[in-house]
Amino acid sequence: MLGFDTPIDTLSLSTVTVNETKLTSNYTANNADMFVMGGTGVQAGDCLMITNGTTTDYFTALAGTTDTHLIVATSATNNYVGVANSYTVSGTRLQILREQDPNNEPTLWYSNIDQLARFGIKTIVNQIDFSSTI
Repeated sequence: MLGFDTPIDTLSLSTVTVNETKLTSNYTANNADMFVMGGTGVQAGDCLMITNGTTTDYFTALAGTTDTHLIVATSATNNYVGVANSYTVSGTRLQILREQDPNNEPTLWYSNIDQLARFGIKTIVNQIDFSSTI
């Protein structure tokens, strides 16, 4: 019930890279074929996100997908629209969605206790007024 039976370790999730690519030709909404630049390793069944900064669609790559040619659900073939918006080559990017660390936090400005201690000492030393004479 609490999820203790499905262990997640941050080390393995930290090695997950976000695979991103661009369109090689304009995409029209409700079209089965989407052409992208290769190198992402996208496969049928992968979840993807496409955005141009204004509109965003989430979809699944269907059977027949290759590294440069994505097959998208259409209303005529699959009875639902996989990508409801049209996208142009310029300013559009696609990401393959992967599991991420749910407790991810911003990277700290220090990487070990030594850096933190040095900063604390430097802060205290900078507060001492050495200008007065006794």
